[in-house]
Amino acid sequence: MKSLKERIEELMVAMTWSVPDIARVGAISKSAVYQWLGHGSKEIHGISRIDVAERLAAASGYNALWLARGEGPKLHDRQIGKTHQRDWPFPSAPESQIRKLAERDLAVLDAILAAALKTMNHQRPNVRSVTDEILAASGLSETPTKKKSETTK
Repeated sequence: MKSLKERIEELMVAMTWSVPDIARVGAISKSAVYQWLGHGSKEIHGISRIDVAERLAAASGYNALWLARGEGPKLHDRQIGKTHQRDWPFPSAPESQIRKLAERDLAVLDAILAAALKTMNHQRPNVRSVTDEILAASGLSETPTKKKSETTK
């Protein structure tokens, strides 16, 4: 069974939520979220207030009991009341192909995705274009600029 810290970290990654986002959605203090993540003086094993877990579940699709205690199915489909696996969100990049990539290629892809998300979420003070952000994060060079003589022709 995953610890509360691991469950909250999984939720944060899946939903691209920060500590303030979790606090806002759950209607709790940031301090409580930090304690869940192991930044307190004692280890917290579960979310004691079910209303908080229910708010997080309603906004994320995760099961409230799984979030609170690590029990039951992880995901919950509120419309039909059945658990399910989330669909792969990238139809142009089949999951089977992604899973076959070498570690180095996965690291590049991870950097590209993280850079795109940061740019789309405006988490950078001076936001550059998504393309510039992706190129910078992936370590790929930018498109070579044309020589001055070529642009004046």
